[in-house]
This record gives sequence, C-alpha cells and structure tokens, in this order.
Amino acid sequence: MEFITTLRRFFELIIWLKLNVNKSVIFCKEVAWCGRLSLSDLPPPPTIAALQQFVCAANSLRSSLPDYARTAAPLATKLNEHLTAVGRRNRNALQAGIDWTDRERAVFKEAGCLIGPAALPSDGSDIVVLTDASHGGWGLIVSQVKHWNEKLPVHE
Repeated sequence: MEFITTLRRFFELIIWLKLNVNKSVIFCKEVAWCGRLSLSDLPPPPTIAALQQFVCAANSLRSSLPDYARTAAPLATKLNEHLTAVGRRNRNALQAGIDWTDRERAVFKEAGCLIGPAALPSDGSDIVVLTDASHGGWGLIVSQVKHWNEKLPVHE
C-alpha cells in the first residue's frame, strides 16, 4: 500500500509538468547520469582516439568533480603528447595503440573514481529540487537530503 501511496504522490507532484515520455523513466534500479556509470568502470583506453573521448567526456563533468584539474592533468598531457606525435587530424593515426605505465593506470583509475554513479533514493531521505534563475540563465539540482529542514538556509 505504501508503494501505491508513493506513486500517487509522485503523479500529484508532476501533474502540471510537461514531460517527454522518451526521456522519462520510473522504477529504475540504476541510473546513468551524463554517462557517469559507464565512465567510472572503463579500463584504460587502448587507442589515442579512445583516450581523447574519455578526456572530453570527463571534461564535460569537471565542474562537479572535486580536484579534477590536478587529477586529470597527466591524462591531458599524455593525450597532447600523442596528438602532437601523430597529428591531430589524422583519423587513422588516432587508432594507434597506446601503452600505459602503472602510474598512468593509477591516474586513469583515480580520474574514473571521481566520476561517481548516481545514487538510488533511500527511504530515510527527502528528494529536493533546488532552482536558481536570473536574467542571464537558470539552473536546477536534484539532491537527496537525509534530514531536510525548511527553516535552514539551503547551504546548511
């Protein structure tokens, strides 16, 4: 019965929202958000092109990754060295294999660990949507808070 109550509450919350059925999923056991699940489990890229793809994908998440620039700097250096050696526009050369030292493998693993999977909602937590808007833009974040207190400022 709790499930039906929760489901009813969910639909009451979204009743006036316009949702895209192709982009909406409920009852997921695992959620890949911005590719985070797949990026965190990758082995070191075997080619220059694959390394470039990883670095670009991770860079798109950099604003939410703590100390990303320092952690990923060796990967960017390795990528730039290889791109300089083979030429940045030579598609065939980008498929060349690359070797990984133990230190580079550790750096890659550390960068991958920064990209954490999305969490499933827990029973003891509230899911909150925090929004901000100005003349220049808007944004929102969906977060899970263990003890939500409406009287406290958001940052606390």
